[in-house]
Amino acid sequence: DDPFQEPCAWLIFTTLIIIAAASGMLKANICPFGPDQLVKASQQTQLSFFNLFYWCVNFGSVIGLAVIAYIEQQQ
Repeated sequence: DDPFQEPCAWLIFTTLIIIAAASGMLKANICPFGPDQLVKASQQTQLSFFNLFYWCVNFGSVIGLAVIAYIEQQQ
């Protein structure tokens, strides 16, 4: 019953590593590049960008956890 010995364990771990790396790269690049697109915009517009970015990241996290919890309870 060891889950690490199942045939698909390597696939799961590889997928998790890829997701973590992609998420880290996305968050690190969107923060500085987003406001660069708003050079001529007001400071309020740039502040709105950061607020929206923050809310989208956190909303995605909540949705992801909710989906995982739902899947686990259905098994």
